[in-house]
Amino acid sequence: MTRSAPDGEGGVTERFEYYMVRLARSAGQPERVAGLVERLGSGEKRSFDTGEELVRLVGDWSVPDLNMQPAATDRNAILPETTGSPFDASA
Repeated sequence: MTRSAPDGEGGVTERFEYYMVRLARSAGQPERVAGLVERLGSGEKRSFDTGEELVRLVGDWSVPDLNMQPAATDRNAILPETTGSPFDASA
């Protein structure tokens, strides 16, 4: 999850969440949408059998997750005060 700068109206920020969706399609039922959706950042995966179920899953995940950290404190982020490479054996 990442946040953008305040939009100027009461300091509200937009949240962006990222998902990977894998669709399974068949020639016999081309209108059917089924597959697997993964919430990137948490690694949580759920399967779905209809487009409506996919929308419901993403909607359920859109409730703020207090355990997710903002991008600035991402475990892979290099903070400005950090010097040297984390892979440097001499550090």
